[in-house]
Amino acid sequence: MAHRTLILLLLSVVIVALAVMAGIFAFAEGAAKNRQDMIVARGIELASFSQEWVATPGMFGGGNGSFGEVDIWKITGQSGTGDWMEDDGTQYLVEPLDQPNHARLIAEDIQLDLRVIIHFDANAIISTNFMAGGVIYIDP
Repeated sequence: MAHRTLILLLLSVVIVALAVMAGIFAFAEGAAKNRQDMIVARGIELASFSQEWVATPGMFGGGNGSFGEVDIWKITGQSGTGDWMEDDGTQYLVEPLDQPNHARLIAEDIQLDLRVIIHFDANAIISTNFMAGGVIYIDP
């Protein structure tokens, strides 16, 4: 009788431990997905700011219909230096492309080892690409 009780107790401890491990794994996976969604949402917001900046006449501090002088600091209205803006552990860069009236936003997150590239023009977001950090992106 004592052996059965000991085996049932041991089996119960193992089942509870496996359930706790599964819960921790599910929580960590959900947190990573939430962070990825946050990065994409912030990237789309910055792309929208860029589109608004391009539509603003030059006399009002805008791009006057061109992404030629686009800058992450100009579009957000913040004061800062450098090409990259860091926000909550993620770095963002907006740069013009050789295609007329097109730009791209690059978001790099070290914690997730993730790079998001959003290609857009003055009117719409054209594409969103996800890749591992450190991967070289060649514009098609």
